[in-house]
Amino acid sequence: MVQESALGRVKAPGLRFPQVGPMLLIRTHFGNLGRGSFDAAQGQLLKHFGYILLAIGLSCFAVPSSIAALNYPNFNDNPYLTPRLQATIAPYLLPLDHPMKASLDSIFSRSRVIENERSLIDAGFSIIAGPMHLSFIIVARHPEIPGYVFKIYLDSEKRCRKEIPHWQWLARRCAGAFGIRQIIERKKIHYFSVPDKWLYLLPVYPYSTATSPQPVILMETDMEPESYEVTQQMWKTAITHKHLDELYAILKHGHGGNGTIFLYENIPFTKKGKFAFTDTEDPRAQLELKHIKKYLSKDMQRYWESLINPSPEVGNK
Repeated sequence: MVQESALGRVKAPGLRFPQVGPMLLIRTHFGNLGRGSFDAAQGQLLKHFGYILLAIGLSCFAVPSSIAALNYPNFNDNPYLTPRLQATIAPYLLPLDHPMKASLDSIFSRSRVIENERSLIDAGFSIIAGPMHLSFIIVARHPEIPGYVFKIYLDSEKRCRKEIPHWQWLARRCAGAFGIRQIIERKKIHYFSVPDKWLYLLPVYPYSTATSPQPVILMETDMEPESYEVTQQMWKTAITHKHLDELYAILKHGHGGNGTIFLYENIPFTKKGKFAFTDTEDPRAQLELKHIKKYLSKDMQRYWESLINPSPEVGNK
């Protein structure tokens, strides 16, 4: 039985997504089909069930058990959203009853805000950073949306990292944060946090002049990071065995990918007194945890080594 939640999302009681790609999920429902029948089955699946059963198109991502309904505004009838794109972004769409949803709708109904950098500023956004030299993303805030930051690809941005669409990088950020959040909640972790991350689906109108306009932007909790210098000092002087136990419990699962091992840049200390996983865009991976040592004091380096390379006696206990 499918139920409509208070968040405007469809929930299938007891449904849990395995960490598999969408093609395997379709084959689970339609068996071993030929190519033509298989393509038809994909469309049939979306039409027949009335909601998306597809997970992110890579086996290395976790997804929430709550998935977005096809009647989400600007979703089902959006000419810029392919079935693959819909399947990828659906689990991370901003809930319809989120307190900032109405304000966002108002801001983005006035103009094509992300047409270019000028239009972004004219709409009231202040740019914190970017475009970044590797990801080409812009980080911004808006005074009407307090407590949140935005990660935005402009319609005018033609560069693309690793030939992967911008919207897919944004979905990856949400997926990485979701995986880390699950561990934090399950392990009752105290010293580390991760922002909530959602995709805001942009309205089709006002139209963009770009050939392939961006379909979504990312909104996340503002973790209020301290300066690079403060973060560096905290990693060198404030870390205890308990900090490293928790860090290892998170990193050994690889959510957020290789970027998470750059502690000063991507796990800053925050004004809330915790370290925050702010950059989670890379695919889940087996991390080279030995690289963490250079960020730590000599004593903590030794303890970290004991965690990632336990002696046989310790490992057999």
